[in-house]
Amino acid sequence: GGKNVATVAGSTTAWTDNGVQASTAYSYTVDAFDAARNVSNQSSPATVTTPAGGGGGGGGGAGPAEPIIIIMMENKQYTDIVGNANAPYIQSLIARGTLYTNYEAGPGSLPDYLAMTSGLTGSTSASNNIFNQLQSKGISWGEYEESMPSVCDKGGDTGSYKKAHNPAVYYNDITSSSSACANVVPYSQFQTSNLRAFSYVVPNLTDDMHTGSTRTAEIGAGDAWLAANVPAMLSAGAEVILTWDEGSSSNEHVATI
Repeated sequence: GGKNVATVAGSTTAWTDNGVQASTAYSYTVDAFDAARNVSNQSSPATVTTPAGGGGGGGGGAGPAEPIIIIMMENKQYTDIVGNANAPYIQSLIARGTLYTNYEAGPGSLPDYLAMTSGLTGSTSASNNIFNQLQSKGISWGEYEESMPSVCDKGGDTGSYKKAHNPAVYYNDITSSSSACANVVPYSQFQTSNLRAFSYVVPNLTDDMHTGSTRTAEIGAGDAWLAANVPAMLSAGAEVILTWDEGSSSNEHVATI
């Protein structure tokens, strides 16, 4: 027999079941009733099967309806990006998605990465953070660092990899747990065929608009990286959020798409 999982107002046209488990079949029916408790015939069942949980972080938690991917770019203020003809792919994302026009970052890369993932900018080693929250709930997650030399690398900068752009390794609850630390991986391990519920993607210094011969070159290289990588994420059904860690010392207004 079934059970009542929700009662909603008559004007409601959509409802989300947040109590489901991975790799499980569910069948839903709907019936309606009026103020006098007259009940309609039950609808035909709608049967769905939830996808398997992604790797890492364990299973059993109810993740988001769509995989979430946050992509971090570097050091460009809002006016550098929005409307820039040297970033045609980003303009296409703005056209098809949502541009948030009043998002302000703070100065300094590491404080911004820590604030985004823990709400704090300093003394964060023992603080709670989004990675640990997902881990403790059994919701799959991964931090993907392009050009990081090894899984959960705790060393310093290497080539175009920047440790200060890797917030997960600054949290003791991640680095002290082998199962959690295993979710901090080089971007080469990112697979759109096996998306985790939450992915935090950080391109390397060449691809994130941080470093280049000119500002125009930096923006063009970052746009090219996004054009090469984001379409597959969107085709896999992910909700992709693109943002910048900071703007400039004089203007921290950044684009978020």
